[in-house]
Amino acid sequence: MLDPQGPVDRVLELLHTGQHKLALNLCDKALKKAKDNEKLLTQRIAILLNWPDPARREQGLKDFDSLLERKPQLQNIDDVVFLDSAVTEAPQGCVPELQSRIAQLWLKIANSRPKDENFHKAWYREKIRRGDRKAAQQASMTWMKNFPHEREPYFLYIITTHLLAEKEKPGSSEAQIFRSLVYKTLSKAYATTQDANVTPKPSRSIQTLEDLLLLLRIYRAQERYKEAFAVVEAVQGGVVLESVRSAWELARQYIGLAELTEQWAKQHSFCYDILKGALDVAINPLQHSKFPWGILGDDWIAWQGLLTANKHIGTEQNAHVIEELIQAYCQWKCNSRNSRHALLDFYADEVDAGRKSRDDLLRVCWEYFQDFSTKVACFQTLQHYTSKLHAVEQEKLLSLISDSARSRRPKHETDNFDKLNWLTMEINVVKLEYNLVISRNGNANRPDLLVAFIVNCLRLYKVSLCFKLDLPVSDRLPGDDAAILAAMGFVRLYKMRHHNSAYSNSLLRAIVVLEYLLLQSKHNYDALLVLVRLYMFLGAGSLAMERYTRLSIKNMQHATLSWVIFSRISTIHPYASMCQIGTGVRQHLDPYGEIAGAIQWHATAISLSLRQLQNIQKENQWNIFLDTIETQSIIESSFCQSLIYTEMKRISRLRSVPPEGSKLDIGK
Repeated sequence: MLDPQGPVDRVLELLHTGQHKLALNLCDKALKKAKDNEKLLTQRIAILLNWPDPARREQGLKDFDSLLERKPQLQNIDDVVFLDSAVTEAPQGCVPELQSRIAQLWLKIANSRPKDENFHKAWYREKIRRGDRKAAQQASMTWMKNFPHEREPYFLYIITTHLLAEKEKPGSSEAQIFRSLVYKTLSKAYATTQDANVTPKPSRSIQTLEDLLLLLRIYRAQERYKEAFAVVEAVQGGVVLESVRSAWELARQYIGLAELTEQWAKQHSFCYDILKGALDVAINPLQHSKFPWGILGDDWIAWQGLLTANKHIGTEQNAHVIEELIQAYCQWKCNSRNSRHALLDFYADEVDAGRKSRDDLLRVCWEYFQDFSTKVACFQTLQHYTSKLHAVEQEKLLSLISDSARSRRPKHETDNFDKLNWLTMEINVVKLEYNLVISRNGNANRPDLLVAFIVNCLRLYKVSLCFKLDLPVSDRLPGDDAAILAAMGFVRLYKMRHHNSAYSNSLLRAIVVLEYLLLQSKHNYDALLVLVRLYMFLGAGSLAMERYTRLSIKNMQHATLSWVIFSRISTIHPYASMCQIGTGVRQHLDPYGEIAGAIQWHATAISLSLRQLQNIQKENQWNIFLDTIETQSIIESSFCQSLIYTEMKRISRLRSVPPEGSKLDIGK
């Protein structure tokens, strides 16, 4: 008997290259020798459906109708999947007709093979992979009907219906119907879990943490906060699902839902008990806490929940209790950044409530800087709270921290650890100075302040290079932020060029500083990004392209960073060029090729996320499943993708070349 695999492969090759006539001839010849070969039949229909001639496409529709009436139905799942893909790639005019036919084909085969679970899984996965959520919902319903005791189709039906509800316009009748279906199905599953008389629990009930988190996620999406909070309370009280009570994710859900439902007293009590238990266990490891998390309860979300509840309760007695707890933490765990951060937040709230003065907040900020000035995150934490101080208090704080940094300047023979700590402290000082003084609106036209700031930053950077720290190889050196701040100062100085022409070359000075920085730290991302924007602003497209390639943009960065250069590259540097890199090394730079790579990533990222869905689905990880689909939707409809495709179209017109990825639908 003829093995049709050879003709099939050649037919596919001809079809993909657009040689429809040759593909059809080869397929017809093979069918004469293997008349009922399903693979060849589906290949022939695919060729006709993708044919440019409408008459041939009409013939393909008739053959498709004959296939629907065929008995027995197609047996090979791969043939059905291939035909489905042919429908997707068919010319736009006949897709609506084909969609109804392919839906009938899937359903007829499913009804003819009701106990073939692999087919039902393939049907659902193929529809989710193609983003056809209504068809996926139908697939999950059929699967659920034919396998009434299976958990997987039940929860996939819930997820797919939820996705349909989120996709529809809020408030529309379709959205309300889908939301109602999801709510009723989930409520039924939870009601079975609650019923103590039902043992053992049926498979279609809330049994695991993943099931519970899915229920809470959908309730929150539908703004059913009170019902979601009641569920979490029941679990925390041990009424239902006692096995998942110890999950920290559930504690986070409790705090978040208590805030959404304005259950301030319960939120305060819950967070206080968690933090008090964590402190008790820290002091005495043999101490048993009310909650199973122990010392891990010293989490910022617990502090944040406690402080938010205190702000809304607003009594002095309550505030006193919280202050005592924070002070107890600070005394026992001097390096607990969460408790010290909470102290800052607490004093800021008390200042707003009129129970503390700004001098008290200034004192707490100063104490925080003393204890954590050698941490890179010190400035990021203080930034929010220093904005609540008046200008006089801000200047006083700057004076205090500057004096502290000068007093701790290491001597030449000091070890590297002390030098590194001092550098980090000094950089936190100049960051606060930039935030509180340089960027202040009243100082926008004070070049004397800017020049002094730039000189100070450059001095600090020079000192950091003189230290010659013997550190592990890294993308950046400890003093790099000082040079970047100096460059930012030059950019601000450039804005004053209308008042003083001497500042007209400030952007070039910023570029010189950053280029020198890159000689020492070749892969400093912050410096490279600023350089790309500066070169693009000056119209130096080839230099911007060279720095952009050094960023080694990959994966998700194509959707988050590539806009820095591709926003108007077609008007600045549409053609390829050769660039000198290092000594005797030349690199070919082509914006068209870089854009093509970014577009290719978008296509492969979508297909990769869809392939991952199959593995996630097998593990019943419902929340990750939803996250993956949402990420895929974001990538598919990203503005960055439309932007870079537009730039590619412009460059292709200038260079008279056909744009790659021409099938990309930028109107999604």
